[in-house]
Formats: sequence, C-alpha cells, structure tokens
Amino acid sequence: MSESFNHFMSMLNDYVKGNTMSIDLIGNLREIAMWASCKGCIQSFVEIYIHEWKIYIQTRILPFNIEDWSTYDVKRFEWGVLESLIEIWIKSVKTYFEYIFESEKQMRNEIFQGLGTDIEDICFEVIIQDYQTQVFNIIYTLSFSNPPPDKIFLILDLYQTLEHFLKETCFIAKPRNPFQATVQPQLLTVLADKISSNLSIFEKVLLYHESSVIFVGPVDPLPRYVMHYLCYLCEHKSTLRKLSLPKLPSIDEDDLVLYSEELKGQSELSRHAIWIIMMIMSNIEGKAKLCEDGSAGHFFAMKNISYIVHEITVHHELKEVIGYDYYDKLIQKLDHAKFNYLRLELEEIIKMRDYGGE
Repeated sequence: MSESFNHFMSMLNDYVKGNTMSIDLIGNLREIAMWASCKGCIQSFVEIYIHEWKIYIQTRILPFNIEDWSTYDVKRFEWGVLESLIEIWIKSVKTYFEYIFESEKQMRNEIFQGLGTDIEDICFEVIIQDYQTQVFNIIYTLSFSNPPPDKIFLILDLYQTLEHFLKETCFIAKPRNPFQATVQPQLLTVLADKISSNLSIFEKVLLYHESSVIFVGPVDPLPRYVMHYLCYLCEHKSTLRKLSLPKLPSIDEDDLVLYSEELKGQSELSRHAIWIIMMIMSNIEGKAKLCEDGSAGHFFAMKNISYIVHEITVHHELKEVIGYDYYDKLIQKLDHAKFNYLRLELEEIIKMRDYGGE
C-alpha cells in the first residue's frame, strides 16, 4: 500500500501548479483509503498520508524547520536571522492558503469521508501543527528582541498573517508543554505590544532628534525618511485601528496648547500621524531659522513643506488618516511658505534695481 500511495503523492506538483487535482488521482487515493478501511488498517494509511504531506510542505513550501530550537538558541538570534524567519513564515503561510488550503481540504473530504470519525480534521491538525509551532517560536524570539523602528512593517505583516491564519484554522494546535499552553493564546497580544513599543521608540527618536545641518539638495533626508515611514504605516491602518497604540511622548509646555488643539477629537491613529507630521514640520521650521540668508531659509521651508504635502496628496490612506481639515491646514502652511519666499525674493530684486544692480 505504501508504494502505491507514494506514487500518487509524487504527482502533487500538478495539483499545486493548477490549484486542483485530477479526478483520477483523488479516486485512486479514495480506493486505497477504502481498501485500508476494509482491512482494518485505515490508521496506517492516515499516517502515511500525513507523513507525505508534511514532507511536501516542509521541502517545497516551509523549508526551514525551527521546531527543535532550544530556548537558549532563540534568545541569542541576531535580528537579521529572525527577520528572515519571519519573512519565510509569512510567505509560506500565504502560499499555503492561496494555493493549497481549499483544494487540500476538499481532497481530504473526498478521500476520507465516511471512513472514520473526524479523520479529515485530524489530518489537517497534524499537517498544520508545524506552522503553529514555528510561529510560536518566532514570536517567542521576537519578545526578546529589539527590532529597529522601521521593522514595524514586518511585524505588522506578521500580525495580519497570523490573524488570518488563526481565523482560517479556527483553532490553535494542542500545546506541547504547559508554557506553550499559557502563551499561545496571547500570540497576537505579544505582537500588538511589540508594534506599540516600536512605534513609541520611533516617536521618541523623532522628538529628540537634533540636527543643525541644512541640506542643500531637493529635500532634507529627515522629512523624506519620516514621510516614507508614515505612508507605509498608514497602509496598515485597518490593523493599527484595532490595536492599543502608545501614549504620545511629552512635549515642551510652549507647544502644548498648539498640539492639544490639533489633536483634539482625533482617533488614536490620527493623533499619532498628525503628531509625527507636526514634529517634522517643527524640525523644518527650526532648521530654516538657522539659515543666515533669510531667503535661503524660506526656500528650505517651502521645498520641504511642499514635499510633505505632495506625499500626503498621492497617498490617500495617509490623507484619510489625518483628515481633510488638517490636510487643508498644511496647504495653507505651504501657501504661506511660498508667499514668504517670493516676498523676500521680490524685495531682493527691488533692492538690486534701486542700487543699480549692485
């Protein structure tokens, strides 16, 4: 029976490529299952089926097995290694659910229907268990790590993928030890806390960022980096709105009234997005004042505010998060910056005319 079954399992490549399996192949597997049931060895057939599927998944879809790593191993991982593992898990899970999940579920039903109590569910539970064990180990490792602020997007991807995974599987694999039994139900909570702390670190770094360097290029690097971060962040707005976000960092008393007015009545995510933009605007205005030439300072402010407004305009998710009222205020700030720059330029032109072009 094993040889015959293995022969049919070797044909699964066609199934994956076409997201379907031939009626003849399923029929042959059904005949073997019925024969095994009549002979009283259905359990052996189920074990072979599970074994072959697990080999296929581990070699073709989920190639890295971290199930046997010790607690000591996972604690000392460098972030780069953990990042690769997260990316592999996300990709493998998405591949499984996009190309295999529904068809494999249908195939199990057609092969095992009526041959035993809950055989289909038992097969699925064992096959999917490695995914659950691996994501447990990944998140356990993540809880000990301090990823850079821009890795919040990878953690958000992991959160979204895990949320979909748990929804589709409708259960968590049976814990293999008491510690897992306690922690597994909290996987999404652990990720949510990591996302919150990561965002908090980014905002504190931005708050205390000091730079007196005036960038002479088209756009200052700091607004470019921050807006890139913020645009990507708002692409995950549906997930972020479900989470408890961190408290905004404390600011100077002088700015408290202005910030409180702008953030009043906003949702948590909107408050954070607006606060980040206000901080970068404050940074731009501070650098502009450092310019010895007033015209150069106004030009610096104008081009960087223009960049911020442009990024919000073309990224509709960000515009929706901050709201049209605040967006209009930024347009007004840009118009004011343009006016100040053009006024000073015109004054310089008039002076040159009055002094004979000197």
